[in-house]
Amino acid sequence: MLAISAASAQSAVIIGNLAAPVTTNVTGSSNVTSVNYTPYSAGPPVVNAAYNAKAVGFTMGATDYSVSTITLRLSGVGNSGTDAPLVSIYTANAGKTAPATLVGTFTNPTFASTATAEFAFFPSSGITLLAGASYFITVQQVNTTGSDLSFIWENGGTLTDNTNTVPTGEGATHDTARFGGGPAASAINSLSSRHNWYQLEGTAVPEPSSAILAGLGALSIAGRRRRL
Repeated sequence: MLAISAASAQSAVIIGNLAAPVTTNVTGSSNVTSVNYTPYSAGPPVVNAAYNAKAVGFTMGATDYSVSTITLRLSGVGNSGTDAPLVSIYTANAGKTAPATLVGTFTNPTFASTATAEFAFFPSSGITLLAGASYFITVQQVNTTGSDLSFIWENGGTLTDNTNTVPTGEGATHDTARFGGGPAASAINSLSSRHNWYQLEGTAVPEPSSAILAGLGALSIAGRRRRL
């Protein structure tokens, strides 16, 4: 029996900016995104519990993609074992101003150092991004106990120019970046001008007609070989 299969899909950069040159001022206090949780304190002074998280939005092109990994440039993560990043993908709301419905989450890597580094996160289960749909990648701090409850998602660009780090890619276009509270992802809805370093990768999902044509091509080649 002859197995019919399409050519193996190649991983591609759906969208991201890690390929852009690292610019100056990427670690200045005005040019980083702190992802944190502030516990409630009865004081004095009274400090209300608060979250700060970040989301980056994008709209898919004409092709569906199956997500394979997302890489983030982080620092200060893994302090005292209490940092607990939660990386997720949500659909965007109608106005593309905030995350709406959870699509999937990612498994955390091992954080061996608190130095600035690129960390790869893998989907906890299959995530398919649909052609023409809009999404947000969200990065949150979900641990609420411990001695260090913050880490940095590094930003690109200089303090006055972010244009060279606008995320681009083969499969999607950048919309907006958002920051805000939580724990609900829908609260990450304030407009941000900073482009955080990331790269979302995946493989294009072939249309059924393309898969059929590829299979017919394989059959044709096999038939020719048998006649030789």
